[in-house]
Amino acid sequence: MSKIKKFKFVLLTALVVIFTGVITSCDESLDEPVALGLEQFKNENFSSQGLRSSGGTTVLQTRFLPIYHWWEWQDRNDRKGVCGETSYMVAIKTVATWNNILYTMSLEQQNLIVNGTATSPNPYQLYNYWKKNDQKLATCDFARGKKLSSDGQNWTTRTKIKEFIETALKEKKLVIMPVIINGHRADFWNNDFNVSSTTASDETNNYISKYGNVGHWIVIYRLDVEKNSEGFSIGTAYYCDVLEQTASSSVKSVNYLRLLDANRAAGSTYSAMWFDSPKK
Repeated sequence: MSKIKKFKFVLLTALVVIFTGVITSCDESLDEPVALGLEQFKNENFSSQGLRSSGGTTVLQTRFLPIYHWWEWQDRNDRKGVCGETSYMVAIKTVATWNNILYTMSLEQQNLIVNGTATSPNPYQLYNYWKKNDQKLATCDFARGKKLSSDGQNWTTRTKIKEFIETALKEKKLVIMPVIINGHRADFWNNDFNVSSTTASDETNNYISKYGNVGHWIVIYRLDVEKNSEGFSIGTAYYCDVLEQTASSSVKSVNYLRLLDANRAAGSTYSAMWFDSPKK
């Protein structure tokens, strides 16, 4: 494969559409970048299961489009799991390029992040890497627990992580998040439109699942959110998956509540990061 083809990207149009109904789902292929516009969303398989609402849908979407894609095992011989480092690299590349700042994704760049953080890094470790290396490329923050928060507030409860994600996307930032997946069942992502099942045996045909067996990270660029009858946020998250080889196959969606369950299962608490333009 040529060097040029390594820098595949997903062209996600900045169309912000307000739906009064409910939304969910996407699909897979190989090689060149693919432009995804409104027609792509019209043709998706939408379902209202787990998304019943008395109100309309609000679309929260990043300004940083297009989103660039890098397969986490591109040029790697070790098949080492580097999804957190790769999602971070994708976020930095996307934000930097949007701001006309040169940043090259490569195996060498990926390894700098790997060696500068830890095996299976958490958001705090990736944030510290950003502080040391990438402040000129983007701004960044993570959902803090009360031990790291100056005001003692815990931003890692379920209520607070929803506020963290929704506020970030409302402000047009880009979000990355750790989750648990059913390992190597990436083709089952289009079953993820439901809320989590109460039993693990019912989740064998899901990709993002709190009953999964592999830690992973995803890049979240859009959230279609509603309030249910009890006033809680529900909806659909759209993301790019660095476990996929191609840009076109990396664009996926997941039930928002399922996503939160899998995020909590990925670590000792809920967690996420956002990225924005660098300070001038």
